[in-house]
Amino acid sequence: MGLPEVTFFDDFYFWFNTETKKEYYATPLYFYKADFHLDTENRLRDVYYKETELTDRGLKHPASLYFPFHEKLGLLLLRFLNADLSNYEIANKTFFYAYGFEILRDLDESYKFELKQNYGNDKEYLKATTKIFEDLHENLIDTQEELKRAVTYIYNLDNIFLRILPKDWISCKLVSSSIIYFMIKLIIYILLFMIMKLDKFNLSL
Repeated sequence: MGLPEVTFFDDFYFWFNTETKKEYYATPLYFYKADFHLDTENRLRDVYYKETELTDRGLKHPASLYFPFHEKLGLLLLRFLNADLSNYEIANKTFFYAYGFEILRDLDESYKFELKQNYGNDKEYLKATTKIFEDLHENLIDTQEELKRAVTYIYNLDNIFLRILPKDWISCKLVSSSIIYFMIKLIIYILLFMIMKLDKFNLSL
């Protein structure tokens, strides 16, 4: 599958720069309770939570690989691990305001959904995305718990990895093939942490 054109309205793309310890992602957003700072010189955007911000009458804003969002390396993973998924509004405040719902397309291969380019108003947008969140809620909780157990498991190891890695550095292994592509995306972040630290000590797996 090739990369999208200049702008696109579907899916979620992300990449890393381990030297600068930055991660980048591009995905269309409705900016419900969210806004962003634009760095035109470096072609970057920095999204942030804004309680008073509503959608632009339910309009989906296209993504661009040329003006991606950026943040510290591993922040997506940390936000997901700490996200409060108890209900839609809290989950939006702690995670989805920044990443939207396109990231959930691969969470359950048997569940397909489409996000319209224009819902017309906030009410219809919230109705559609709330349904997606509720339909996938159990999968989200299971995935979050799997990742938490994986991190806890690694922290409790007394083998070479704990002797090599500082205790405040997260590392992980794939723990379940049943969580499919969505979990694999998040696991990549943890593996990157481990690779970076091993490189720092001139060690290899």
